[in-house]
Amino acid sequence: MNTPYAARSRPQPDTRPRFDRSAPAGVAWHTVCLSPHFDDAALSLGGLLHRRAATGLGVLVVTVCAAPPPGALSAFAAAHHRRWGAGVGGERSAAAAMTATRRTEDEAALAALGVDGRWLEIPDAIYRSVPGGRWPYADPDSLFGPVDELEHELFRSLTATLAALPGIGRDTEVVAPLAVGGHVDHRLVRAAAEAWRGRRQGLRYYEDWPYAGDEDALRAVVDGSGLLPVVESLAAENVDAKVRAIACYGSQISTFWEHLDAMAEDVRNHALRRGRLLRSDHPARWPPPLAERLWHPDPERPAA
Repeated sequence: MNTPYAARSRPQPDTRPRFDRSAPAGVAWHTVCLSPHFDDAALSLGGLLHRRAATGLGVLVVTVCAAPPPGALSAFAAAHHRRWGAGVGGERSAAAAMTATRRTEDEAALAALGVDGRWLEIPDAIYRSVPGGRWPYADPDSLFGPVDELEHELFRSLTATLAALPGIGRDTEVVAPLAVGGHVDHRLVRAAAEAWRGRRQGLRYYEDWPYAGDEDALRAVVDGSGLLPVVESLAAENVDAKVRAIACYGSQISTFWEHLDAMAEDVRNHALRRGRLLRSDHPARWPPPLAERLWHPDPERPAA
């Protein structure tokens, strides 16, 4: 993905990320997963994060869009809050309470995975406005489209904030979203990760799930990208931990599933589908393998 906005300089107020000092100090991280929203890391990579942490490796999830709304809500954001369970869609206090609820859900989910967390003070796209008071993401088409050109300062600030995260060395595995599905916050996080680490400094990509359940949408992102698939096996306890973590997001379950049992079945079926990629030499293997998949830059392909 090309890095946007590099040559622009108009300031953007009130969007500078600041660290949340929740993760322990002095840790050298083995794996850092960049999660655009409160649930993306658990949804997309929960099994692998749990497996890493269970072996004693230092694993950190950085949730990027973790700040409450800075002001009034758009009608689009208010509709989201009504679905998530906020009492009154347009009141600032109700909006802040909804963000606090989602943060608590995220903390519980990361605890279920056995990983550490850090939360940045950037509002979700549906909460952000640009100079002039316009909400750039006020409908589904804009939310799943390009990053607004007036958010270049946010992009630069996020890139600098990621570069300043403590405990990250050249050998740290940094995992960013592929941005399957095109959600603007996923695009923003991927672009900032690439501007920070490049594609040769331990940067990996995860399949944004459940968007990546659409194989056509996934192929649209990875075909011709110079990325190579790496399937990583999971134990049943890793998938069980992922199910428990996702269940912590009570406000979000109805976005994708009718109930928790449907979620658990979907998560396990997805792990089985990825596990089939490990069965080519032993199709009769039992029990069937479970897996998640990362994408690595091709070391033989020149960096863009």
